[in-house]
Amino acid sequence: MLVIHSYNLDFDWTRREKTGIDQTFAEISEQLGRDVMVYHEFLDAKRYPSLDYSQDFLSYVQRKYKDTPLLMLMVSDDPGTNLILANRDKYFPTLPVVFMGVNKVRQEILDTPWLTGAFEVRTPIQTVLAASKQTGSDHIIITIDSTETGQANLSLLEDLSSTPGAPQQVIFIEDLTPDAIAQEIGIYPDSWPIFLSGQ
Repeated sequence: MLVIHSYNLDFDWTRREKTGIDQTFAEISEQLGRDVMVYHEFLDAKRYPSLDYSQDFLSYVQRKYKDTPLLMLMVSDDPGTNLILANRDKYFPTLPVVFMGVNKVRQEILDTPWLTGAFEVRTPIQTVLAASKQTGSDHIIITIDSTETGQANLSLLEDLSSTPGAPQQVIFIEDLTPDAIAQEIGIYPDSWPIFLSGQ
């Protein structure tokens, strides 16, 4: 099985996904009495969200595994899933595809016969409401990014202003970089909660 991760191993959730996949298939290998080989590749779409190298990436992966008898392709998160959805027939025409962690439920995904998987079900608005209630703050800072996942999160938060009990002041900070944290967030009071909805 080949796993294409949307992000790289610098991210904790990518490491945990990889560990979970490897552990699960090690258990399956033991149950079957034969090895199930799992290979991992990393699209790195957080650092390079334009994905202008995506065709080169897919060509590289196709060449790398051309002599490996793959039976399935697994892909994580929106960028990788969308890339495979658009290019599977060209690069992996015979492989069934399983996705995980996709934020945006689209009819195209539901209607694709060679594609199945698990959507990431969460409610950012409920998280914001809980943070406001817990801190007693009527303000919140939300960090987002310009990746597909970040924009999907932003679209989920668009109804926040009309939600009863929502903070009166919501500050969105997009594509926050580590060297700009003090400058961008330091101007707000320390008591304001911060919701990391990206990066």
